[in-house]
Amino acid sequence: MVKNIFLLALVSCAVLVSVQGWQDVKDRLKDRFVHVESLLKRGRWLWQNDNTDDDGSRYMFIDQLAERDTYFTPRVQFEVTVFPFS
Repeated sequence: MVKNIFLLALVSCAVLVSVQGWQDVKDRLKDRFVHVESLLKRGRWLWQNDNTDDDGSRYMFIDQLAERDTYFTPRVQFEVTVFPFS
């Protein structure tokens, strides 16, 4: 019983410490374009296929692309939109 309480207190402290490091950057990212790179394999970027499916959906892929090309390829650029949460 004492071990469980100690473990719960330890986990609670760890969560509280980790939450203090979060920063709200949504105002700085709003209406900007971002590029998403894979951390597992550097040089592979998230991009959206230009072809639409029968229901109008599009697929996302992670593919190799030179970094200098990410700034000029529209399918790799994603505009940030901020949704208000209640």
